[in-house]
This record gives sequence, C-alpha cells and structure tokens, in this order.
Amino acid sequence: MKLSWLYNLAVFLWLNDPAFAAKVANIPPKDFVSKNYFLLELKDKDLIDSVSKIHPNWSYEYQVPSLDSFHVFSLPKNDTNAEWFSQLGSLDDFEHNAEDHQLLKREHSQFLELLHENRVSGIHPLHKKRLVKRAPVPIERDSAVSIFERKQDSSVEHLNNVAAEFQINDPIFKDQWHIVNTAFPGHDVNVVPVWRMNITGKGIVTALIDDGLDYESPDLKDNFSPEGSWDYNDNRPNPKPMLENDYHGTRCAGEIAAAKGNDYCGVGVAYDSKVSGIRILSAEISSEEEAVAMIYGLDVNDIYSCSWGPPDNGRSMDVPDKVVRSAMLKGIQEGRKGKGALYVFASGNGASRGDSCNFDGYTNSIYSLTVSAIDYKGLHPIYSESCTAVMVSTYSSGSGEHIHTTDINGKCSTTHGGTSAAAPLAAGIYALILQANPELTWRDVQYLTVLSAAEIDPFDGTWQDSAVEGRKYSPKYGWGKIDAEKMVKMAQNNWTLLKPQSWYYMPYQITDLSISNEVAEVQDSFTVTAEILKKFNFERIEQITITVDINSGKRGAVEVDIVSPGGIVSPLAVRRGHDQDKLGFRKWTFSSVAHWGETGEGTWIIKVRNTEDSNAINFRGWQLRAFGECIDPALAKRFDMNEDYSKLNFENDESASSNTTSTIMTESQVQTLTQTKVTSGSTAIASESTTTTTSSKDSDEEKAPSTSIVPTKNISSTSTTTATATPEEDGSYPHTDNSKHYIGYFSALTLAGFLFLLYIFKNRRKPGRARRREDFEFDIIRPDDDESSRFEFDDSESSDDGDEHSGQSHGRRRDSDFGVFDEDATSLNITDTKLSKDTTSSKDPAEVSEFDLGNSHLTGYDISDTIIRDAKHKESDESRILDAKRKYGGVKQHIDATERSNLVSASAASDSTTSTSDEEH
Repeated sequence: MKLSWLYNLAVFLWLNDPAFAAKVANIPPKDFVSKNYFLLELKDKDLIDSVSKIHPNWSYEYQVPSLDSFHVFSLPKNDTNAEWFSQLGSLDDFEHNAEDHQLLKREHSQFLELLHENRVSGIHPLHKKRLVKRAPVPIERDSAVSIFERKQDSSVEHLNNVAAEFQINDPIFKDQWHIVNTAFPGHDVNVVPVWRMNITGKGIVTALIDDGLDYESPDLKDNFSPEGSWDYNDNRPNPKPMLENDYHGTRCAGEIAAAKGNDYCGVGVAYDSKVSGIRILSAEISSEEEAVAMIYGLDVNDIYSCSWGPPDNGRSMDVPDKVVRSAMLKGIQEGRKGKGALYVFASGNGASRGDSCNFDGYTNSIYSLTVSAIDYKGLHPIYSESCTAVMVSTYSSGSGEHIHTTDINGKCSTTHGGTSAAAPLAAGIYALILQANPELTWRDVQYLTVLSAAEIDPFDGTWQDSAVEGRKYSPKYGWGKIDAEKMVKMAQNNWTLLKPQSWYYMPYQITDLSISNEVAEVQDSFTVTAEILKKFNFERIEQITITVDINSGKRGAVEVDIVSPGGIVSPLAVRRGHDQDKLGFRKWTFSSVAHWGETGEGTWIIKVRNTEDSNAINFRGWQLRAFGECIDPALAKRFDMNEDYSKLNFENDESASSNTTSTIMTESQVQTLTQTKVTSGSTAIASESTTTTTSSKDSDEEKAPSTSIVPTKNISSTSTTTATATPEEDGSYPHTDNSKHYIGYFSALTLAGFLFLLYIFKNRRKPGRARRREDFEFDIIRPDDDESSRFEFDDSESSDDGDEHSGQSHGRRRDSDFGVFDEDATSLNITDTKLSKDTTSSKDPAEVSEFDLGNSHLTGYDISDTIIRDAKHKESDESRILDAKRKYGGVKQHIDATERSNLVSASAASDSTTSTSDEEH
C-alpha cells in the first residue's frame, strides 16, 4: 500500500506514452463538417487501387484497426454524390438505386461490376451517433435505511463471520446484500463458497464499455488494466470520467473488481480480477469507433460488459451496423486465444414502457450473454425487459433496495440499479468461471449457464419445459438466476468441452400472407428433415434466429411466435403499445435460447398476429437459422458472416424433401389445410381440412368468420431444378415448378368460372315461363318504398329509326336487390350473388323467374303463400303486357299516354280482383 504512488506514476506514464498510443487501435480524427465518410468492405486490399481508379474523387483514408477488410473512404460535402452517400443504408441500397436507373454514371457501373464479382462485400456510410446508457430506474428513498440496520438475527451473524473470514473491513460490505443477503437469505449470487475455493477472478480482465472508469479510485487502482483501456470519445488512452454524469462505468466496475480489505466502499465479486475502461458513451461516435471498441485489447480483455443499447422507450428498434457485428464475430472467434471473448449485455430497463429486448439487435445477438434483473426478494422488477434472448437473471435494484458499490469522486453509491447493474454482476461471476476453467469456450460458458442457473419464482406463468432434461426456460428469467458456486463446480468437475459450432440455414420462405383491419393470425410452417441436418453437420440446437419481413401500419400491434417441433414456444415479438412505426419489420432478426438441446428435426411453425383491428399487416417471408454443436468436429468450418448458407440448398435434393403450409386464421375461426408430404415428381393432394373456433383476446364479441387459405408450398424438387434454378436476392431459390402449378390452377379456375357464367346466361334466355329479358330492364326499388308498389311495370320499347317509348319496370324484395340485365341482352350483371346461387342450385335455369323468392333470402320476414301466389299473378300480368307489346310493335306505332295509362289501369284492376279472390279462398 505504501508503494501505491509508484504504481499510479507507472500507470500515468504508461497511459501518456506516445509509443503506447501509437501501437494501440488509434483512429485518426474525422472532419464531418466538410466530408462524408463511408466504409468499403473489401476482400482484397489490392482493390483499393481499383476503386480509386474508378472513383478518383473518393479519398482513401485508412484501414479500420483490427478489422482488415474494412476501409474508410471520404467524399467532399460538395461532391455530386455526397448527398446520395449520406442517405445510403447498405450495399443493397446501392444496387437497388442502380437498378432503378438513378445511378447510371460510368463510374457507378464499373463499381457495380466489382460488387457483382463479389470483390466488394459491402458499402456502409459512417454517421455520427450517440449510444444510450440503459434508462435510469426510479430511486426508492427508503433504501437509505440498509438491510443491515433493519435486520438483526442469525443471518447478520453469518455476515459478520464472512467479513472476519476474508478480512473484509470495507464499510458498505454489510449493505452488499447481493453477496450475503441477511434479509432474504439465499437471494444472493452465492459467491462466498467460491472464494473459499480460492477462486477470486485472478488473471481475468473485464472491459467496461461504458462512460469511463475512475482508475484512480482506491477500490479500482490496483485492479486496473491500462493495456485494455481506451477513450474513443476523446481519442486518448486515459478512460477517466470527464463529465458530471460519467459515473456509470465506475459503479459497474466496482461490482466486479472492487478491492477487498482496503477500508473503502465495498467488495467486488471477483475482487482479484482486473478491469479495463473503454469509453464510448459520453459523446457521439461512429459505427467504426464502436466496432473497434468491441474488440479493443482483444489479447488482454477476456470479457466485455455492456450496459447500453437502443433507447428503452418501447418505440425504438435498432441493430448494430455490420462493421460492429463483424467485430463481435472476430471477438468470439479470436478472443482468449481462439476460445472466444464473452459479451455480457443488459437486457434493458424499458419493461414498464412495454419494451422487449428482442427489439434490440445487441441483446438478441447469439454472441451476447443477455442478463435480466431480479431484486433482493427474488422478484422481477417492473423495469427489467424480457425476451427469448435472455440467458440468465441476477440481482439488482427493486423493492426499495439497490446495489451498493464504488462511485466516482471518492464516494460510494447506494443507488446503483437497473439491468445496468445486473450485467456487470454477471460478468464478475463469469470472471470466476474462467479462472476455474480457463479452457472454456464462449459456448461452454453459455451451456454452463443453461445447466447451472437456479429456477426462481417457480409459479410464474412464463416458465415452460425445455429439451434440456430437468430444466425450464422463461423469457423473464432466462434459465434462472445465476449461481456462482454451482457454475464453478460444474466447470471444474470433468467438464467436457463442446464440439465446434455448426449451423443450419433454412431456405428463405416467401409467404405473402395478409391481414386487413381485423384481429387475426397467420401461420406458416417448414419441415426440417434429419437428412438435411446431417448434411449441415448439425447435431443439436443451442440458439436459433428468425428473420422476418412484415409490413405493418403499426409495428407495435404485431406479435410473432415460433413453435418448435417439440412444442416449445418462443414469443419473439410482443405487443408494444407505444411503437407507432409504419415500416414494420424489414428483414429483422429475432433470437431465442429457449430451444437449447432440441435436434431441430420436424415442423417449425411461425405465427404472426395482428392485435388491433385498425391495423393491416402483410407477412412477406421468413427464415430460420439454427446454431449449435456439430456432429463431426473434423468437418467443422469457420463461420463467415458474408456467406449465405441457405445457398447450399440441400432441400433441393431428391432424398430430402420437405413441405410448408400457410394458413390465415381470424379471431373467431381457425381453418387449416393439411397436405400430404410431397416427394420429387409427386402431386400435392389436399387431404384434410379442419375448422376450429377460438375466441378473441381483445373482444368479447365474436366476429363473423373471415377465413382465407393459402396454398401449400412444397419445398421439393429434382436434380434438374437444382441445376437450373437461380438464387433470389436473399439467396433462396424459387420453386419454379410450384409457381407453374399456381398459374395453371388459376387459369383453370378462371376458365371454369367463365363457362359457368356462359351456361347460366344461355339457359336463362330459353323460352318458357320467364319473359324475354332483352325486352325489359329492371330498376331497383329500395326496401323502404311503399309495400303496395312491390310489383309495377311500365313497358317501353325503342326502335332503330329513333322512335322511343320511355318507361320503367320496377320490382322489389326486402332482403336483396335483383340482377340488372342489359337491354341488348349481350351481358349479364349479377348484383346479388346470393340470389344467383339460390336460383340456380335447385331449379332449371329456364324455369327460374326473376320474382322467384326462393326459400332462404327474406331475412327477417316470413314467406307466405299469398306472396308466392301474388308473384305468379304478376307473371301472368307480365305475359299480357308482352302480348300487347308484340301486337303494337308489329306495326311500329307509338302507344300514346292515354293508351298506356289504360293498359296499366286494366292490369292493376285485374290484379286487385285476383288478389281479392285469393284472399276469399
């Protein structure tokens, strides 16, 4: 302790050594005022000269440190293409704009040639952005009274014994209930037994990617790693906090590595481990700087603790740029001498705002260990976000208590909390695990987490059985709460390392299922066979990702589930009431760890629900990707993010056929169409159709059924198809045979409908009781007209020489309108399809009158014999009118108004007499 000033001096000289600054991943400053910057992802560094020749106005800046394939270029702000580059989102946007003929300049055409030759893997604009610390949680003021002061019993004696055993004189140790919980014994990380095994984190370094780290703090100075530290906000090696609110990283670091027995604040769970500070949250940075920060000191740092992400507001959705994802991939492939660095992320503090961590592209990465929070009573805090990417939960603030730890400015914190505190606490436990077994890979640590986590709150409804024997999973708690002793013992006791990673990519499925303005659900399914998994060298699942393409007028109204062949359900997207975004999910990727241990063989079902009847969605497509343990380590490969493994397309092999079905289900009806499994050269046969009634979650009233069936897509083809099919933009292959079937089915249906209408038209013109329709035109009388005018006629006729008789024929039914027929008898316009079905189903068309009331369509009225007889008498009157028309029509004379009036009067009188006679009978 007396030589601490020498240590501080050495650190100061180290951090300010120009030679040290030169050899680290230093990024040159950028002039965002006068230049636009962008990244080119090049497979060969020699392409820089080719690109510069094509675009002499592109200035090459430098290669991104530690990411050899990414190179920074710039353009002057006044360049003709500057605005376009500032709006560019990705390589896909570049090609799309070019295809739309917006960029037809010679240099763009030449550049596209490089793209299509696969020599340029990507183009990414660089913008300034600010990463967001996890949202603060409310501070409950009763936490000022510590548990120690409120609780006096045998558990306090245990706490005193631990302090004496490990010579802990740190003043707030008694308040660090996450280490020894005296109020609710057992609700802590159970780290004391690990200390007794002399496992304290020695030799392990955790980097806090945060807002800085006070390396001069008495609790951290002896455990600070300058080699793994850098400040990307001020571009310097010294990560010391500079702003008034730069306390977050220091508090998190204290949870991990605060020194023991120095009579200052508290103790870290891995108090002999070291911590680095990587400062990125205190100012704007670019994706390039963020990416380099994720792998800074990769030869030094073993764990990266990240308590930040998109805003926890229930509206935001963000994914790290490709350069950042590439950096994380490099970290798990090359960190810890190839065993993989650990990335620990806080799940988020937006649950009270309806947020979910599956809308966060950092926490739902398969490379992240996502941590949610529980409080000192073992309860789930209202702020802690849930999702199927959550791996484990551990302790943080809630129920009036917080995490007690080191702070900046010579203080100790009593108000640290949120999932921001849960993530570094888990990172400290992982430091103990890596000391216990340094040979563990990043995937071994994840698997140990699955097997060792302790189930908590067992009566919570989110728990469900898993494929791992004796284990359950919950999106709220992950695989349970972290237990340091249990995990360390598993890691030490003859732990067998996992075989290398393998993966399976399902071909991208185009669904095109829609729901318009109703609460309903659509489904699609895909069958994965054992033969296909074997071809992918895939043994069992560890994690899955689901990429979806869904258009929606309100993104927050969409819910998405994936159901495994074993019946395990992963709720991927949950309803977010504050999310009003109109773009939906554009190739958004969800993830789930709930299917750990499943083989993946069988039918996977994806369900997309519309939860608001004012919203409309179009489920355009999806793709499942499974990551897990390989079958044969000798066949293992190195994963390449740029490779679309669905292009292997083993599904096209004749020996490995599979099928999918798509179904639309409303809130009141579920109608599915099951098809037999189709092999190469066979025909799809609809074998079963079932109907099930369900109730709406959002309405007590059952709506009228509205169901649509989407034809089954058969993912099977012959070797000929494999040879001739060309990949789509997303890498999947179109099923051309099936598309031809759909065209044929549609053509046949159209032809059949045309012949049916022609048959009706021809037969309804046959002579018989029905009058000649070419002589009459019918107008519709509204149902609220006078009942006495039910059937009235006024005959009219026009001649070729211009003589006209104007008049109308009227008819009415209470329930529906009649058909309207053209005067030239060349077309038939049916305005009531229900009437058309009834009048042609049981009678010969020639015998059907326009006034035949049928037997089912007088809704709300009784059909009496009087009405039927009345209709028949009207037909008789009509026949007399026809005779009169023929008589006068033969000599082509006009019927004057008087004669027509007499004719109508005579008809009315006859009608009255006949009706009276019928009533008497």
